[in-house]
Amino acid sequence: MLLNRDTAEGIANGTITLVLRRWDAPRAKPGGTQRTVAGTVRVDDIAEYPGGYRVTVAQARAAGYPDAKTAQKELDRRPAKHTYLISVSYLAPDERPELAADDRLSAADVDAITARLDRWDAAAETHWTREYLEMIGANEAVRHIWPTPRHGPFRYSSSRAPRRASTTLRPRSGRRCARRC
Repeated sequence: MLLNRDTAEGIANGTITLVLRRWDAPRAKPGGTQRTVAGTVRVDDIAEYPGGYRVTVAQARAAGYPDAKTAQKELDRRPAKHTYLISVSYLAPDERPELAADDRLSAADVDAITARLDRWDAAAETHWTREYLEMIGANEAVRHIWPTPRHGPFRYSSSRAPRRASTTLRPRSGRRCARRC
């Protein structure tokens, strides 16, 4: 569930307690958390209604809208089978800047990372995680590195390196995936 900056900040300062969404299937679950620009948000509860559900004034105000008409207009931009009213609360500030500032790793941290990489390698057809990390380490000043067929579980859909934005990557299974996978 994506939250824009205004919504995330409204949840953080307590003015927004409800998020309105139209989806064909739920994309959040009660008890889950979401990292946002304003901090970590918890999903407290989800109420599901039919796609044509009309938002009340109280619900619109809880979602940060001035009135029900504005909230409904925003919801109607995306038709879907269900309308979800998602109760949210602010959990904690974003810890990522603090974690990024501290680059020291304990032996337990290194062991946990190694175990996770080993699980990823075991689940893939080839061991690729260390090759990716070495490739990133060798190109620290490069913003984005295109994987080659010998790196990772992906291969290019064409025989040459991508030259345009529409080139897609495919897992070795042949299934298409998004460019960011």
